[in-house]
Parts: sequence; C-alpha cells; structure tokens
Amino acid sequence: MTKLRIAGGQVLLPEGTVERADVLVDSESGTIAAVGDPDEIPAGDETLDAEDGLVMPGLVNAHTHVAMTLLRG
Repeated sequence: MTKLRIAGGQVLLPEGTVERADVLVDSESGTIAAVGDPDEIPAGDETLDAEDGLVMPGLVNAHTHVAMTLLRG
C-alpha cells in the first residue's frame, strides 16, 4: 500500500473549519487514512508540499443543473 503525505497546508475539515494539519492518503484506493497534527501522522512513502495551499477533497460533480429540471417543458 503506497501512502502519500500532504504536508504543510491548511485543511478544510468536514465541519467547515480550516486548520493547519497534514493528511495521509492511501494512493491505491484514494482514501484518506489520517488527518492531524504533523507530529502524529506517520510518514508516507511520498510527500507533497502543500505550503500556502488549501487541502480539501475533490469536488465531484460540483456543477449541476438540478434546479433546471423544475423549469422543463
């Protein structure tokens, strides 16, 4: 299992807050293995420097036209 550590960035947490933390991602499955203080997260096989960046999950289908179904016909 290959682990990617995303280090040094601001992390958008599920409750909508942003704080400095590191993220450990399982590169094979694409799942988040850990989020937390840099001293508590295990080292990854690779490290991505996210200094001055915002780390957040991908926005899958962020553009939709659901409201347009009400205006059909």
